[in-house]
Amino acid sequence: ARGKPTSSVNDTIAICGRSEDKKNIMKLLESRDGADDALRVIPIVGLGGVGKTTLANMVFKECGSSTPPMFDVSAWACLSDEFKVVDVIKSILEFITGEKPKSDGLDSLQQKLKEHLKGKKFLLVLDDMWSNDISSKDNRKWDELRTPFLVGKPGSRIIVTTRSKDVAETVTSVRGTFYQLNVMLEDESWSLFESVALPDGGESARPILEKIGREIVDKCQGLPLAIKMIGRLLRSYGGDVEEWKCILNNEVWRIKVADCKILPSLWLSYYHLPEDIQQCFAYISLFPKDYKFKMEEMVMLWVAEGFIKRTPTIEQQEDVARGYFDHLLLNFFIQESSTDPLQFVLHDLVHDLAEYVSRGLCVNWGDINLESRRLCYNQGEDEMLLYNSKVQKLTRLRTFLPKVNEYGDFYLDDKILSDMLSNFKLLRVLSLQGYSISVLPDSVGDMKLLRYMNMSGTHIKCLPQRICRLYNLQFLILRECYRLKRLPGNIVDLMNLRYLNVDGTPLEEMPDGIGTMKSLRMLPNFVLGKGKSKHMKELKDLTSLHGKLQISGLENITDPEHVVAAQLGKKEYLEELVLDWGWIEERETTTLDERVLDAIQTHENLKKLTISGYGGKRLSTWIVDMEELETWSFSGRDERGFPSLKELRITGCPMLMNMPFCFPSLTVLEIEGCGNVFGSNMCCSGGPSLGSLRLLRDLRIVEVECLEFLDEGFYGNDDCDVVFPSLEKFEICYMYELKIWSLPGRNRQGFPSLKELTIQNCPELMTFPLCFPSLTDLEIERCDKLLGPEMCGGPSLGNLPTLEDLTIKGLDCLESLNEGFYGDDCGDARIFPVLEKLEISEMPRLKTWCFPGGDRRGGFASLKELQISKCSLLTKIPFCFPCLTTLGISECYDLNEIEMSGGPEKGSVSTAYGHSLLSIEITKCPKLEKIPKSFVNLVDVDCGGGCNKLASVPRLQHVRNLSLRYVSESMSLKAAIHDSTYLEELSIESDCSNLTLELLSLDLNRLTSLKHLHLMIPGDDYERMGWENDDQVSKRPPPNLSHLQISFCNFQTGTKVLTYFSNLNAPITSLEFSSCQVGESFPPDVELPSTLQSLKITWCFDLTTISDQFLSGCSNSLQELTIEYCDDLVCLPRSLSTLQSLRILSLLECPKLVVLKECGFPAALTHLTIKKCPKMKAVSNLRLIELTSLTHLELEKFKETSRLEAGCLPVSIEELKIRNFPRLETLSGVLPTLKNLRLLEVDDCPLVNQKPRSKMHKLIPHQFKSSTTD
Repeated sequence: ARGKPTSSVNDTIAICGRSEDKKNIMKLLESRDGADDALRVIPIVGLGGVGKTTLANMVFKECGSSTPPMFDVSAWACLSDEFKVVDVIKSILEFITGEKPKSDGLDSLQQKLKEHLKGKKFLLVLDDMWSNDISSKDNRKWDELRTPFLVGKPGSRIIVTTRSKDVAETVTSVRGTFYQLNVMLEDESWSLFESVALPDGGESARPILEKIGREIVDKCQGLPLAIKMIGRLLRSYGGDVEEWKCILNNEVWRIKVADCKILPSLWLSYYHLPEDIQQCFAYISLFPKDYKFKMEEMVMLWVAEGFIKRTPTIEQQEDVARGYFDHLLLNFFIQESSTDPLQFVLHDLVHDLAEYVSRGLCVNWGDINLESRRLCYNQGEDEMLLYNSKVQKLTRLRTFLPKVNEYGDFYLDDKILSDMLSNFKLLRVLSLQGYSISVLPDSVGDMKLLRYMNMSGTHIKCLPQRICRLYNLQFLILRECYRLKRLPGNIVDLMNLRYLNVDGTPLEEMPDGIGTMKSLRMLPNFVLGKGKSKHMKELKDLTSLHGKLQISGLENITDPEHVVAAQLGKKEYLEELVLDWGWIEERETTTLDERVLDAIQTHENLKKLTISGYGGKRLSTWIVDMEELETWSFSGRDERGFPSLKELRITGCPMLMNMPFCFPSLTVLEIEGCGNVFGSNMCCSGGPSLGSLRLLRDLRIVEVECLEFLDEGFYGNDDCDVVFPSLEKFEICYMYELKIWSLPGRNRQGFPSLKELTIQNCPELMTFPLCFPSLTDLEIERCDKLLGPEMCGGPSLGNLPTLEDLTIKGLDCLESLNEGFYGDDCGDARIFPVLEKLEISEMPRLKTWCFPGGDRRGGFASLKELQISKCSLLTKIPFCFPCLTTLGISECYDLNEIEMSGGPEKGSVSTAYGHSLLSIEITKCPKLEKIPKSFVNLVDVDCGGGCNKLASVPRLQHVRNLSLRYVSESMSLKAAIHDSTYLEELSIESDCSNLTLELLSLDLNRLTSLKHLHLMIPGDDYERMGWENDDQVSKRPPPNLSHLQISFCNFQTGTKVLTYFSNLNAPITSLEFSSCQVGESFPPDVELPSTLQSLKITWCFDLTTISDQFLSGCSNSLQELTIEYCDDLVCLPRSLSTLQSLRILSLLECPKLVVLKECGFPAALTHLTIKKCPKMKAVSNLRLIELTSLTHLELEKFKETSRLEAGCLPVSIEELKIRNFPRLETLSGVLPTLKNLRLLEVDDCPLVNQKPRSKMHKLIPHQFKSSTTD
């Protein structure tokens, strides 16, 4: 099978011997006892190969498959040896969203992760954490990673697998507590061995084999990986006693693992691999640990390297390579990735083995051997290593293959690249994927042995003619080269080329003579240019094409006979065909498109078919077998039509009419922009209908304008008792004429398996059936007439027995949620019995929400999350949700009450309702006066931003995060947080100072968990701030207060608050002044806390100077200083250069700021950022050369700097980012001096790349992120 090999053995042995461990971890996940319930971190500690990842994966799958799911969000991240917080967060976000994050900044990534985790119960697995960067002595990186996790719902859990007890001690949520995973017991080890080594699980094993086997298992010392690998080796010998004895008595068992760090069982398994497979396995060591690869990627590289045994026909080599891959997978050298079943990895111990057996062949950066053959490095990090003089001398190099960094677009100077590659004339594999190079060096044309070249994602505009002399080239990959329009004409001379991938590359046409390239097996995209109709004939002799073929530009066909000549029906290995006519506003005739489609006539075993931009009115007989429609049967015995077609997509075919559906194996169908596809005579045609597709699982219908009714004509009149029997997902979108959706008649059932239903932008739709027994997710959006009076009296939303997630958005007609909404057809049946999430938004006429009476009060029994927004006329929200944990209300301008409805028993007023609520967010509800007192277990509370009448909140004993913004001035803070011992973050923003005054009058020492405090104090209330003279005020600060932010205040008020906390000796380490009216300078009597490590001053517009006295109090502790958006600030304090503890300095958008010569920067700075401070005209004025500890420098908008000369920057710099230097012409002066540079980003410097670069090859290597490299 292409893409994913299969192994029944791997699937069946994973759970042997770890059932008790799994139960124990599950108990730790499920238990709600303990002080760490809010966020429990469970480290699993054990030796390498003991099964930590396997155990974590078992638990992860168990949690994901439970009904209902144990967690709202689950994610898995595999960590690398070098622990990088940014990369870990990116990995988590990619797992959650399915998309790669675009931003690189830690702050923005943390914020995005918070958005996905806030108020949700999550499970996160951090696999293989054993970095030296995390330890009990230094936990800063763990704290950076942990920060976004704190916003989750109580009950959230993190599992960490690690070999290091020190790491476990650092990350655990209960000091000294972690789960020690021991080696397997004797019986468990034997059970695992039996399941792998003996075909029938040992039932027929001879006693002698069991005796030998037990001795071998004993040598594996209880490590599952060792047992599985040696067991699989012995399985290959069947019951040969002598072979088993040879393994038992092998000298390898005497090797001490401490000497070579390789388990003996792994050695034996490797030695007994066939020689060709040994080469393939060793090759994977080229990539770093935890590198995820796909089978097809590795197959191409193995073939290109010449590792595959010669076969009678070269076409079979990929198949042989896939067999090798399967062998390695079956014998546990390769294992499935925990995060993606289509990707694979090597276990760390197996990777150690691969590295050992390939030593000397792969370039070792620590000790470069000129005989090394293979070179791999981390793109975006290790470019400078390439220009080591020894690297230039690697003339025997066979492989140049950087590990692609998918988050960036990296630059290598054309001249440097040319000089380097000119030395590598023996290359077989060359990849420059992801580099923003615009020219491929001519020296590539001299690589006569080159078999694999990947230029995907580069900026090349053309390929040099010299590459057409690479007669051994087999794989040419040019994906997403968005500037490449044509291939060289002589490329057809590459007679051995088997794989040509131009997906996502805007080629205008294929070269003449491509049909002579008879070795081609993969050609994902074939482009027909204007006036090139005859090019279709070129496909005739490409009989070996496999996989996918897209034919683009079919609108350029002038004679269907050219299509006939292509003989697509003989391409029997094709699995997927995409037919693209492009986009044409108006076609002169539709008959030509029909004749072209008729002529394609592909083979009947096609699995996927996409038709886009087709202008015909009918589909061809080779697709639907039109002549046999009257006798078509779906009994499973009829093999006409497309018996193997599984996916069909038809888009942008506005003239297509009356389409019959004759595809018995179809599982996915998408119809978009085909206004006439469901014709009026479909019902009476007698042909196969949509409803008869018995295997269809996914149906999407978009912009089919003529369709007014989903009824018998849609379901069909054929003799099937159940319509859409297997359909699981159904989307109906932008159907502007659709009015009625009814169930099938004649006592037929419909949609028994439907789980997800989306109805969007169907403004005329008035009714739809509500008899979906398996429906779990329903989204209704912009359907103005839906759920109106026409739907009353029949089945209702409330009666859907399995509905878990309901979204209703933009229904203009709905005025009330009442009996008609819940349904009155089932007597006393519970409404929405399993609904977990309900979202109601953009309902401009919704005024009332009433709960049904009688025994049906017990509805919403499972609801956990309720979101209501933009229902401006809604006045009351009834609260009758016994399990609700999250409540969000916004922009409900008439809302005046959250009404606590009756309890579970008739006539009772429930005190239990509301006790389950943990998170509440209310914004822009100006008439709401109170939050019900029964919400006593709230953990996260965010109120304000337009709730100026909100005066009452419940007693918040369990709250962790509390934000009160612009609420009523009569709010009683004391009643709310007097005994909130769990409160960690408190933010108060108000038009008056009442809340702040009340806060500071409390005994703050009782807030034992408070770490972050944000106070916004009106600037005109200075006179009222007289609490420091109140003898009744307790002078004890919150014992753990570390972060204080003061904003929107008269600075006299702000400093008074700061002085208050300073006098109380609060251990403040981080302080921020934001949007404060400070005057020209900070008051001279203000002294910052001696514990302060981070200071941020932002949006203080009238500040002109910062005195030396202001920083004197923290001169020995301050590590980070940020000043931004201070329009009038002229200079920095003279004492700044004397702050020996300062490491990070950021100056942003201070238009008048200059650095005086007598000031300077602290010599110990490691990070310096200066952005948009135009008065700092030239970089040379900053005297940065004196900063000998500086490693990270970021400069933006230095308009007068034209050159960066040698000696202007310190040699210690590792990362340099330059943006918006409009006059900067060259970096040639400074780059050779930056011996430690690892990262260079240059953006918006239009002159840098315009001048000749004849001297650039003398510079150090660099990477270059730029949008102006043209």
